[in-house]
Amino acid sequence: MGWKGGIAALVVAGLLAVPATASASLQLASATEQTGTRTFLALHGVNPSAERDLVAVSRSGSDVVITDRAGISSFPANCRQVQSDTVACPFSAYGDIALQTGPGNDRFNSTIPAPTLTLKQILGPNVSVYVNAILGPGDDVFSGGNATDFALGGPGRDRIFGGGGTDLLAGNAGNDRLSAGPGRRDLMVGAKGRDLCIGEPKDLVATCERVRVR
Repeated sequence: MGWKGGIAALVVAGLLAVPATASASLQLASATEQTGTRTFLALHGVNPSAERDLVAVSRSGSDVVITDRAGISSFPANCRQVQSDTVACPFSAYGDIALQTGPGNDRFNSTIPAPTLTLKQILGPNVSVYVNAILGPGDDVFSGGNATDFALGGPGRDRIFGGGGTDLLAGNAGNDRLSAGPGRRDLMVGAKGRDLCIGEPKDLVATCERVRVR
């Protein structure tokens, strides 16, 4: 699922919808996605409760490792539970990961080192961003790694920090602070609210009321 409207459409359409009975834990499931002519398996996750999420996504050998302090209650068959709050899945099995936090002041940290894409590659028809963070209502914080990350804020005063890769950062509703990482060209979109975007001269910025160049 690319950043090109896919994540926003996913949330609006309810493909990461809150179940009727909200469990206070992260729920992971796989789904088939398509971008352009490329079809791939994606890993979706959502914690629909108001339990505070402390989400971490990292790489360990051939696995992508997902941790949430709130716990992980379900996951695909090709993944394994390392601890009650940690699941490891085969990195190469998934074309992207999209995790949605629930209400509350959540923290999402990604240290995935690759893949790193350029904006031109991302805009291509057959490319997906590997790490996608959808932040729920509340004052949330996202910190990206050296891979290309997509982070979409929710209602609240979010702080969204890109890492070393080419990042796509969107504030959404609320007075948000977006900070692009060093190195490659990033894209920051403030959207609704009075937002602050911080970056380098090469970065692309849209609908940010305040812009600070490092």
